[in-house]
Amino acid sequence: MNRTEAQFILGACPLGPLPTDDPQVAEALALAEQDPELSRWLRETRAFDAAVAAQLRQVEPPAALRAALLAGRRLTPVVVRPRWRQPQWLALAALVVLCLGLTGLWLGRGDATAAGFRTAAAQFLSDTWQHEFDLPEQSFPKIREWLSQQPGGVVLEAPAALTSQRTYGCKVWDWRGRRATLVCFVARGTGDVIHIVSVDRKDLPAAGPVPDAAAPQFARAGEWNTALWSQEGRVYVALTTGDSQVLADHLRPELL
Repeated sequence: MNRTEAQFILGACPLGPLPTDDPQVAEALALAEQDPELSRWLRETRAFDAAVAAQLRQVEPPAALRAALLAGRRLTPVVVRPRWRQPQWLALAALVVLCLGLTGLWLGRGDATAAGFRTAAAQFLSDTWQHEFDLPEQSFPKIREWLSQQPGGVVLEAPAALTSQRTYGCKVWDWRGRRATLVCFVARGTGDVIHIVSVDRKDLPAAGPVPDAAAPQFARAGEWNTALWSQEGRVYVALTTGDSQVLADHLRPELL
């Protein structure tokens, strides 16, 4: 059983204690005990499901609805309102809005496509990252060695035009339950910062074909010029607010 199969089995389990007497569930749980990423996904998924259930339990029908139904008719004058303004319909509409919002949140967390990763990397740099590093370091070889010694043993590659340049440091961060890395390089000549964000290729099951390092895919993401490629089992996004030509020059095939 692989991680995707385990997620499918565990994700189908209802709230409450997991049915460990089921052989497939037991096998999936055993895999989660050995796989930190799967274990974290399981915790987050169960917590999310519990939060949705808690919100749904708070939606109650109008207090007088049951009595009105049993009585069969009202003994007091009825103020006729449009159906959509009646309390029970307003409660139902609120429930639908809540479910749509939570579903949107869940789908956003599960966007395991290359485009989703590119967008998330840009949003992380623009809105989330506080410009703090797990390892402030000016040498990429030292950063590469440090990452290889961390849990999961990330083997990070970078274009040759960047590896000889000074770095600011590296950061390991959580992208929707997936472990991503960030390394910041100083572009030669211009001093622009080129951010390299990467994630394991198997953590993007919906990515489809990703171009290799010889022909990166360039695109704009908000304020960022970006390039996307895959190499040695990882997917990379390079981002800079500098000129797009600066980014292209550092990713030229003859310099890789």
